[in-house]
Amino acid sequence: MQVFTYRKPITPEESTKALESLGRTERAVARKLRELRLKGAVRRSASCIIAKFLQDKFPKRTVSVGYNWAYVDGSLVPIPPQVTSLIEHFDAGKHPALTIPKKC
Repeated sequence: MQVFTYRKPITPEESTKALESLGRTERAVARKLRELRLKGAVRRSASCIIAKFLQDKFPKRTVSVGYNWAYVDGSLVPIPPQVTSLIEHFDAGKHPALTIPKKC
């Protein structure tokens, strides 16, 4: 017999609140992610630094991140401007402390 466990869906408001909790500026967002000891892959929507943050915040949920939006547990969520700025600079290689090193 198969047993299914119900998980309450993550609301867009919960996702937005989590993203806003990172900080009010790009610098604050980067600092918070370093404090959390998170690292992500450059230009990878499911494993970039913000995707890793959301996966850590909402375990076992589907997460994908673009520059201006995040898909979290079935909902499309706008990304705050300071987080968008960090993502753009992260993908440009300007946050090496947050980046998973490439394998040779």
